[in-house]
Amino acid sequence: MEQIIAPEQVSNIKINDTFSENVDLVANTELVAEIYKLKENNVEADGNALIPAEYNKLGLNNLVTEKHWNSVKNRQEISLETDPKNF
Repeated sequence: MEQIIAPEQVSNIKINDTFSENVDLVANTELVAEIYKLKENNVEADGNALIPAEYNKLGLNNLVTEKHWNSVKNRQEISLETDPKNF
C-alpha cells in the first residue's frame, strides 16, 4: 500500500471500538468498511472508494468487520481487520 493509499507503508490494520453507553448500532444493518485513496494533503479522499476487486493490487483479500456485545463492559463493540493480517 506504500504510496498508493497511505503515505507510509502499512502492513497490518486492526481497529477495535467500544461504543459509549448512549450509542448503539442500527438494527438489521451490516458494517461496511471502505478504502479510499487520499489526495496529496493526506486528509481528503481522492475519488470514490476502491472496489473489492482492486484490493488485490494492495495485497489484500478483504476487510473483515465484526460486531459483538462485550458483556464485561456492557457495551456494543465493532472491529475491523485486514485479510491477510500482514499484507
